[in-house]
Amino acid sequence: MAVLRADPGSPHSLSTLYLVDVLSETTGESMNLKPIQPVQKPLPLSIDVASGQFLLSSEPARILIVEDSPRIAALMVKGLQRYGFVCEVVTDGGTALDKVLVDSFDLMLLDLGLPVKDGRSVLYEVRLRGLQLPIIVVTAHSLDPREDEIVYTYANEVVNKPFTMNNLIQKVRSLL
Repeated sequence: MAVLRADPGSPHSLSTLYLVDVLSETTGESMNLKPIQPVQKPLPLSIDVASGQFLLSSEPARILIVEDSPRIAALMVKGLQRYGFVCEVVTDGGTALDKVLVDSFDLMLLDLGLPVKDGRSVLYEVRLRGLQLPIIVVTAHSLDPREDEIVYTYANEVVNKPFTMNNLIQKVRSLL
């Protein structure tokens, strides 16, 4: 398990974390390694509340992108991979539903206007099957909570197109 600490010069910046200690998984004893170079991109971290330390996860988050526009899908993949996420893209709702029932993902980015099975149907069926996968609906349509009950009941977040990558990354991180 890697234990991380923020650089004292910038205590609130996760981009300036240093590896300061590695605990042996077998003995639990500290190996007391020296600090390494600053982390260049965000890492999958959790915080041990009791000790106040950041704990580094060994697996990057897996994101299923369900988007039928190749240009938008490529933009999402490029931006998310830059932040260390592993992405898989599917272009229709039927394939998306098949994927989440078989594979393990940490989050889904879901367009509503999809071929084969629309995004609302995918969203509803994922929740109907009891999957608690965080889902961010990414849509070009203006949604009214009174008119689009399925989206606002079952999605964790909604991002309107056009979007900034910073906004999308912020929403993704808030759910992981």
